[in-house]
Amino acid sequence: YEGIIKPETQPKRELITTEHPFGIELNSSTQKSNISYQDESKNFTVGIWESEAFNSEPQTFPNNQFIYVLAGTLKLIDDEQQVELFKTGDALFIPESVSCGWQSSGSLDLLFTVVR
Repeated sequence: YEGIIKPETQPKRELITTEHPFGIELNSSTQKSNISYQDESKNFTVGIWESEAFNSEPQTFPNNQFIYVLAGTLKLIDDEQQVELFKTGDALFIPESVSCGWQSSGSLDLLFTVVR
């Protein structure tokens, strides 16, 4: 059935080098992603994203994104240099067209939902 998510017990994490799901340029950092669900139109995507430490330049987000921090700490810096810190167990929403940079000083695991 379309819309029913059946989570895997041991989801496979694949090394990614593309911009999906966050469009973060990580230079030499490693990031992995597992898409748990994506509707046929690709307008709704749910998955897990993992990364080593990184520091990204500010960029504009092309989609609405809900993020839940599974492990680690995520720092967001907006265009006015205001900093928001999110740690394990925190959730955040990034509206489409918001511009911010991302930083993490260690390993980071996120559950994400992207809505186009």
